[in-house]
Amino acid sequence: TDDINTLLDLDNIDLIIETASIQAVKQYAKDIVRKADIVFASVGAMSDQDFYNNLLDNASKHDNNIIIPPGAIGGLDAIDAVKDSITSIEIITTKSPGSLSGAEGFSDYENCKFISPEVIFTGTAANAIRLFPKNLNVAVTLSLFGLGPYKTNVTVIADPDVKMNCHKINLKGKFGEMTFDFKLEKSIKNPKTSALAGLSIIKILKDY
Repeated sequence: TDDINTLLDLDNIDLIIETASIQAVKQYAKDIVRKADIVFASVGAMSDQDFYNNLLDNASKHDNNIIIPPGAIGGLDAIDAVKDSITSIEIITTKSPGSLSGAEGFSDYENCKFISPEVIFTGTAANAIRLFPKNLNVAVTLSLFGLGPYKTNVTVIADPDVKMNCHKINLKGKFGEMTFDFKLEKSIKNPKTSALAGLSIIKILKDY
C-alpha cells in the first residue's frame, strides 16, 4: 500500500521494514512503533537523540521493538560491549565522487575533476547525516552503539579510483584499541549504499 493509514489499519502485522527516507521516518515512525516491531533502514533519523528516545519509549509502551540493522558495517556487538569505556571513535568513509553526487555536503565539488583522493568532510555523525543523508546512515548506526552522534567523528573522502564503498572504524578506550575495515560492493540499484546494507535486513528477516 502507498497509504500509511491503510498500513496502520491492517491487522496481524508483526514486523514492518522501513526503506523510505529519513523524512518518512520522522513523519510516520511515531505511529508505526505503536503497531508492530520495526526495522529502520534510514537510521540517520536517529541522529536526533530526543526523537530516538521518544520512539523507544513509545515502542516499549506497546510491547514493540525497534531494530537497528548493522547495515554496511560489522563489529557492533564488540563496540556495544565496550561503549562505556570508549574514549574516541571515528569512521572514515571513502566513496567515488559519483556515489556522493547530489548530497548537500558534496555541492561544492559537483563540478570538480578529482585526480586523487580528497577529504570533503570532517565532523560529527550528526552533521554528516544532515549533509549526506543517503550516504552516511552507517555513521549514525555506529554512533548508536558507541558514544552517540555528537561524539562520533566522521571523515568522508571522495576517491576517483575507488570502485567500492569503504568504511574504516577506529576506536580507543580502557579496553585497548579496535579497528574494523570494510571494502564493500555497491548496491546495484543504489550505488550510494552498499549491497551489505540490504543483506543485513534480509538476515534480520530470516532470524525474526
